[in-house]
Amino acid sequence: SAAPNATSFPSAAPNNAVSASRYGSELRHNNTECLSQLKNYGNLSSPELCAMAAGEDECGSFMFSSSYTVWGWGCRCCSSPNPNHKDHDLWAVYDVVDCDDPNSECI
Repeated sequence: SAAPNATSFPSAAPNNAVSASRYGSELRHNNTECLSQLKNYGNLSSPELCAMAAGEDECGSFMFSSSYTVWGWGCRCCSSPNPNHKDHDLWAVYDVVDCDDPNSECI
């Protein structure tokens, strides 16, 4: 089941055009989690989808667990753009990258 504050994003139907996201992600710390979380975006399947949700919400960094997406650990906004973190083998902390910024390196 989804978290109470989860935000869902529609998946693209086969005949629908999908525009590229304005937001990307950059790994900040592997095997860590934020000390404090601001919001849970729910069960998103990749750091890229998490970056889209976090960026649209003006969240500067997020934690994501690829190991436990099936159980709803998903994607969570860190409470600070430059988050403190603690060790955790199943989480990674990412920065949100604004791909509209000419100085960013989005792929």
